[in-house]
Amino acid sequence: SQVHSPMQVLSETSTASHCGHGNHLPDGHTIGQLFRDYGEEYIRVYGASRQTIKLIRSIRVCRTPALGGRRITCKQCGDVRYQYFSCGNSQCPQCQGIKRLQWQDRTSA
Repeated sequence: SQVHSPMQVLSETSTASHCGHGNHLPDGHTIGQLFRDYGEEYIRVYGASRQTIKLIRSIRVCRTPALGGRRITCKQCGDVRYQYFSCGNSQCPQCQGIKRLQWQDRTSA
């Protein structure tokens, strides 16, 4: 796995049969957006452990230009979109939710 500097964008062509633009909540907000808007204020007002501060700051930049990403072009329609890299934090609901559910399934079987 390569590490890319912020704002570095790799190009690739999508082999998908359609252009997907990610799932968003109906109001368009994500926990990442909430942490970008209010995370530092929460830490300042309520305090937090180092682990919680690290989590808030990881989720805040997860799948944003701050972590770099890649440009993907649809072969069918030529649509271009950007897919930003995830933070990799095991507690992040955006990038680790599926892995966490798979782990829970394996350990509960």
